[in-house]
Amino acid sequence: MAAAVRRLSLTPDHRGGSRRGARQTRGFYHQCAHRGAIKSAHSTILTAPQVPGLRIVHLADNGRPVKKGDVVVEFDPIQQEQNVIERTTSVRSADGDIEQLKATQVMNTKPTP
Repeated sequence: MAAAVRRLSLTPDHRGGSRRGARQTRGFYHQCAHRGAIKSAHSTILTAPQVPGLRIVHLADNGRPVKKGDVVVEFDPIQQEQNVIERTTSVRSADGDIEQLKATQVMNTKPTP
């Protein structure tokens, strides 16, 4: 707990009733006031992949506990599908360029009659 302050005050019981959040013993109320930061016992930091145009569609509520199998974050698949199509096209184009270079090299290495 960071920057915690704890205070205990003893006040005589003049009303004869109980106070909420207080404990009574032998005619005195024991009140405790605490101030500080509460931290989770188990937490994990999630980072998004470095992909251009990544858009979050669903995000779990902040501070809500999650169980195994719960969806924590969901990204928009449309942009990712477009990225895959673009990259696949680039790879196919590069493969075509390689085949063309190979054919050119074969033509240039053939002995001339």
